[in-house]
Amino acid sequence: MCRLLMEEASRTAAAQAATLRVYRDNPAACAVYTELGFVEVEAESTTEVLWMEKQISHAG
Repeated sequence: MCRLLMEEASRTAAAQAATLRVYRDNPAACAVYTELGFVEVEAESTTEVLWMEKQISHAG
């Protein structure tokens, strides 16, 4: 579902990136988002929560 949302954002929105927060104690979710291309934004992360971001490439 996340992959479909990213594809839709790429086609229809002017967004440059997608961001999300995930609890560090949820390794399954962290792994899924990493697999989808999200990377940690260390400056925004805390000891409990990872702030993650993925750049959106716009097909044109």
